[in-house]
Amino acid sequence: MTQLEYLIKHFRSGKSITTLQAHREGICRLSERCRELEAKGHKIKRTPKKVASRFGKVRVVEYRIG
Repeated sequence: MTQLEYLIKHFRSGKSITTLQAHREGICRLSERCRELEAKGHKIKRTPKKVASRFGKVRVVEYRIG
């Protein structure tokens, strides 16, 4: 299974993903993978979120199929 196939399956199951989650699954450069999906006709929704970290609150982007 390719990274793009994994992401499509993940998104179609109703789940979202962040860069950290993607990296844990072996997907590098999530934003680029999402751009590749968009080029193939998929609509990807990006939602900025703030999450707690040891450095305080940091901004991350959550991706989902839209």
